[in-house]
Amino acid sequence: MSEIPGANEGIMAQARTRANEASPQFYQWPMALDVKGHHHAGIRAEAGYHFARKAMSVPLRTSEFADASSDYPIVFTDEGTPAPLAILGYDADHNLFVGADGAWRLEAYLPLYVRRYPFIGIERAGEGGKGGMSLGIDVSSDLFVPRAREGLDLRLFDDAGQLTEVGRFGAALCSAWGEGQSDSVAFADALGEAKLLQPGRIEMKLADGHTQLVDGFLAVNEELFRELPAATVLHWHQRGWLDYVILHLASQRNWARLATIGAMARKLRAELEAKYLSPEEMRGVDALPRSSSTWPIATRPGM
Repeated sequence: MSEIPGANEGIMAQARTRANEASPQFYQWPMALDVKGHHHAGIRAEAGYHFARKAMSVPLRTSEFADASSDYPIVFTDEGTPAPLAILGYDADHNLFVGADGAWRLEAYLPLYVRRYPFIGIERAGEGGKGGMSLGIDVSSDLFVPRAREGLDLRLFDDAGQLTEVGRFGAALCSAWGEGQSDSVAFADALGEAKLLQPGRIEMKLADGHTQLVDGFLAVNEELFRELPAATVLHWHQRGWLDYVILHLASQRNWARLATIGAMARKLRAELEAKYLSPEEMRGVDALPRSSSTWPIATRPGM
């Protein structure tokens, strides 16, 4: 079998960038929302997740492990303070869970980091760093519109200057992301102190006979985990961290799932290309069942 060299480089390159919240993944021009400057602003009702099509991984909070472990391998960044990630693909700049139509794969858990976009919490200036958080939005996003069109877009503020349901929903997502930070950081620090995180290396067997190498990340060493001192086990049990480790370990089976999903997509594309579909028709091809790509709250997975 031949190996595909360098195919994993994009995963950890993206991860290292996103680990620094000063330049968070996806966001190019985040700006605090202001009722005067954004009174008529909104987001597109027919949105989708095109912005995440090249995301090979996204950050996770520990509170998401139970849901995310059913669909994605969960790993940790290998530079600086370790941070959990959900792996979304193995080919450079290709998210296996977003279709050509921008919809997320049906039934797959939609990570909170993706759900909150284009909203973001922005820290307000204040004495001692206690200025609080303001709701912000990426004004460079294709989802953002400076002036909402009736029937086409969803306003962020109502006529009275109060956040609409969509605005409140975005604020709730940002709050959930912020509230999950302390436990996620504490858990990662505990893994580091216990020296459980070891360099990971996965060799994925692809349907075409190639071997896909993925490395440059950290994962829990299961043998070392089972040798933890009793006092540490008790403390981690009380914090809920034992569950996180087990979910992380169980999620490693999803590397094979990624290979299967990728093979399905390649097979369907090859079959359709053999039938001489036009380039326009091929752009709409997707091997996976998709969920709705619209923004209304009723179509979004719960927090």
